[in-house]
Amino acid sequence: MAEPRNETKAKEDIKLAAASAIDVITKAASDAGRVISDAAAVALNVLSAKGAGDHDLLIELKTRMEGLKGDIKAISDGTGARIAEHEVRLCALEAAKGRQTVFVTVGIVLVAILMSMVIYHLFQIKI
Repeated sequence: MAEPRNETKAKEDIKLAAASAIDVITKAASDAGRVISDAAAVALNVLSAKGAGDHDLLIELKTRMEGLKGDIKAISDGTGARIAEHEVRLCALEAAKGRQTVFVTVGIVLVAILMSMVIYHLFQIKI
C-alpha cells in the first residue's frame, strides 16, 4: 500500500534532521577533542614552567571546560527543539492516518451494503 505523501515527506524530514544532528554532534566532538588537546597542551606548559602550581592549571582547565559545556549545551538545545518540532508533526500525521483509515473502512462497508441491495433487487437473491 502506498504511503501518503505527507508521511513520506515527514520521514524524509526526519532522515534529514537525523543526518544534520549527526553532523552537528560530529563537529561538536571534533571541537571538544580540539579543546581538550589545547587544554592538555596548556596544562603541559603550565606544569613545565618553573614555580607554577596546581592552582593555575586548575583555573585554566576550569575555564576551558566551562566554555566547552556552554558550546555543547547550545548545540543540544537547538537539536532538541528541532526534534520536538518533528514529533509534533508526526503526531498530527498519525492522527490524520487514523482518521483516513476509519473513513475508508466506513466507505467500504457502505459500498458493500449498497451492492448487496442492488444484487437483491436485480436477482431477488437473498444474501
